[in-house]
Amino acid sequence: MSYQNVGTPRFYINCLEWLYSLGLITSIGSLGIEQILTKSASNPIYRQPANHDGENDTLTLPVFGEIPYSSIMGSWSFVAFLGHNFKSADCEVMFQEGAGDYTSIWGVGGQVNWGTDSEHTRPEYNGFTLSTCSVAHWNQTATPNQLRFESGIWGESDDHPYNNLGGVTFGSFVMGSFYDMPHSPNLNLTMTREMGGAKKIRTKGGSDLVKHDYTKPAMWGDAGAWELHQESYPNILFHNLTRNGRRVWDLSFDYLQDYDTMPEISTLTNYQAIQPSGQSALTGSNYTEGAYYSSMDGEAGAITSSPVNYAFMNAVGNKNFFSEVIHKTRGGQLPFIFQPHNNNYNPDQFAIAKLDMNSFKFEQVANGIYNM
Repeated sequence: MSYQNVGTPRFYINCLEWLYSLGLITSIGSLGIEQILTKSASNPIYRQPANHDGENDTLTLPVFGEIPYSSIMGSWSFVAFLGHNFKSADCEVMFQEGAGDYTSIWGVGGQVNWGTDSEHTRPEYNGFTLSTCSVAHWNQTATPNQLRFESGIWGESDDHPYNNLGGVTFGSFVMGSFYDMPHSPNLNLTMTREMGGAKKIRTKGGSDLVKHDYTKPAMWGDAGAWELHQESYPNILFHNLTRNGRRVWDLSFDYLQDYDTMPEISTLTNYQAIQPSGQSALTGSNYTEGAYYSSMDGEAGAITSSPVNYAFMNAVGNKNFFSEVIHKTRGGQLPFIFQPHNNNYNPDQFAIAKLDMNSFKFEQVANGIYNM
């Protein structure tokens, strides 16, 4: 417990929603569009995975043409189900690459309500589940990746699939990349709880009529947002007692390294102007005009043809705030999951948030050092 104290913040970015917003979906998959949107957590719907007999049932994920999941999410990935009933449905879920590979996610952290010590999740509570992982090996694009659901004992038929519920319920499946700030923000941070614009009218009789546009996050089905519970049908009146207010964080960071702030290369390829000697061609360097060189294989040579490798987005060796957060939320248009302290996984810490500014200012205070 940390009394909502801010430590080193973490941003969980929904890459499925980001790619969808760019119009890059070439195959929707049986999971559907609504359930890859972060805010759909407040609208859980009933789903019958293919076969829905509790054995090797599947829902397929969106396909983004020739863009593999590994290029966008890589080793710093996460998966989350928001607003689910997996405990009540006696459900276990596996995340699989498409046909021909069927490899699962790697490096599972199992941070919140994972319930197992493997790449499968069997949540011990309804509500939400979240874990960091790696999909750096999910390279194929020929067939959709998928969610595999099993009821009862894994790999065996179940006479009463999903505890006779017939399927599962969840609001959002969120999958993407996460980014940790290099250090905690400045001490003069603020955290505000907004009630969303209370409007009060006093009648001639002296009574006050009050209208609130917003008082708390929407319920995730019959339970409050970010709540964990074991009941199949929780007491709705009880969950109406969940916390009020919308949290707003005002954070600033000093002395960020340039490589934590911006990508080394701000193009989809990692082409650079390089002298034939192999020295980087900075301003004023003597290199052949109009000829660009690549050092992708450790040798400098004129570029003839090279595939797009999503250099500044993938950021395998250069994760930075611009590439991972600003770019993938489209400058604040898209929501993300925010964790104020990346070592505090108490359910009350998480929030669905947006960046609330029109521009982002990076002030250089020393060579290669920035304030934000």
